[in-house]
Amino acid sequence: MDGVKEPDITWIEIEAHQAMVQISLQPGLGPLSTRPSDYQKQSSLAFAVLNIISLPVELLTEIFIWCLPDGQLFVNPNPLDAPLLLCKVCRLWRLVALNTPELWQSLLVVRPGANDPRFLELCRLWISRATTYPLSVRLNISDRGNPDALFRTIADLAPQWRNMDLGQYVSILPKLVPQEASFPALERLAITANDRHPCSFLDAPKLRELPWSQLTTFMADFIDLDRCMAVLSETPNLVDCTVVLSGNSPAGIPIPPLLHLRSLTISLSFSVSPEDIYTTLLDGLTAPALQHLTLRYGRNQFFETPTLLSFIARSAAPLQTLALSSLPADLMDCLQRTPSLTQLRIDLRPDADRAAFFTMLQGRSKEFLPCLESLRVVLSGVSEPVMIGGAILEMLVSRWEGTAVAKLRAFQLVHEQTPAALDEVGSLTERSEYRRLKADGMELFVGSHGAFVEAFTEPII
Repeated sequence: MDGVKEPDITWIEIEAHQAMVQISLQPGLGPLSTRPSDYQKQSSLAFAVLNIISLPVELLTEIFIWCLPDGQLFVNPNPLDAPLLLCKVCRLWRLVALNTPELWQSLLVVRPGANDPRFLELCRLWISRATTYPLSVRLNISDRGNPDALFRTIADLAPQWRNMDLGQYVSILPKLVPQEASFPALERLAITANDRHPCSFLDAPKLRELPWSQLTTFMADFIDLDRCMAVLSETPNLVDCTVVLSGNSPAGIPIPPLLHLRSLTISLSFSVSPEDIYTTLLDGLTAPALQHLTLRYGRNQFFETPTLLSFIARSAAPLQTLALSSLPADLMDCLQRTPSLTQLRIDLRPDADRAAFFTMLQGRSKEFLPCLESLRVVLSGVSEPVMIGGAILEMLVSRWEGTAVAKLRAFQLVHEQTPAALDEVGSLTERSEYRRLKADGMELFVGSHGAFVEAFTEPII
C-alpha cells in the first residue's frame, strides 16, 4: 500500500444529484417550505449527503482520527468503536478509513478468544494497515491457535515499534523479537516474564526502560535479592529504583557506584530477614546523588543500623527524604549524619522512647536536622500510655518559631484507634498553642488513618 488513495465517490454524487432533481421537479408542489414533510426530509438528507462527500479527504481523515477512543494507549478491536465502526457506515468512509494509517497504529490483543484464527487474521490485517507508522501493541496471548502469521507481521515491523507490551508468555518471544534486529523508534517496552528469554534490545537508542544499560527506572515486585543485585550491577544510569524483595542471598553481587540514583525504595516480604537483606544490599551500594530513601518492612521485622549508617557515610549523598518503617536503635546518630533532610517519615514502635524522640527534634541545635520542613510520625502497636502531647507541642512551637533551624511547615501524627494510643497523644488538638500554630499556617494532622500500611505509604504533605 503506497499511501492514502483518493476514494471513488462519483456514484454517491450521481445518486445524490438525481435525488435532488427528482425532488425539485415534482409538479405542483410549490416552494420547499410548503411541500409535505416526506419531501422535506428527502431534500435534507440529499443535502447532508452532498455536504459529507464534498469534504476533502484530508479533512475527513482528520475527523476519523479524532474518533479513536480517548485515553487508550492500545486500541481494543471493537465493532462499536472507531476505527472498525467507521468502516461500516458507507463505501466512502470505508475507503478513507482503510487508507488512514493513523487509525491502525495501535492495537490491544488480550481478551477471551484472542487465539481464534479469525480474530488473529483481523489483528494481522489491522497492523498491516499502519504501513510505515510507529506501532503501539499490547500482546498477551499464547501460541495456541496458530498465531504465527500475526507474530511474523509484528516481527517484520520491528523498526516501527514505539510502545510494546509483549505479555507474559515467554515461549512466544523468539517468534516476536528478531535476532539482531534494530528498534530505532522503540521508546517503551514491557515484558512480564519469570524466566530469561533469548532476545536483545541493544539497538534501541530511544528506549529508556530496557535494556539495563539504558534503564533509568526499575520497579520489581517479589524479586530475589541476588537477581535484584544483578540488575543493579548492570544499570549505571539508574535514577529511580523501587523493589519488593522476597528472598535472601548467601553472598552479594558487586555493584558499581550508582552515580545517578536519586530515589531508592526497598520493601520486604514477610518471609525474609530484614537484617540479612539490608546488610547484603546496602553494603554493596554507593549512591552519591541519592535524595530519597525509603526502607519498609513488617511490624515483627527488625534490623540494626550500622549498615545503614555505613551506607549513608559512604555515599555522602544530599539526602532530602528519609522514610523508615521502624525506629532503629541508633536513629539519632543516623539523623545527625543527614543534615540535608527536608522530609522525615518514621514509625515509632512501642519499644521506642517516643518522648525522647520529640524532645530531640525541638530544633535547638543547628546540627540536628536544620533543614527539616515536613515530619510524619506513625505510632504503631500497643504500648503503655505515656503522655507525649507536651513534648510534641514543644517541638512544634520550637520548629515553627525558632531561628536556629528551618521552619517546620507540615506535621502529621498518625496513631491507631486504641484507648492506649488516645491516652498517649492526649488532648493535643485541643490546646491553644496547637490551634494557634494551625491558624498561623502550619499544616497539621493528628488522628487515626485506620491501617498502618495505608498511613505509611501515603505521600508526605
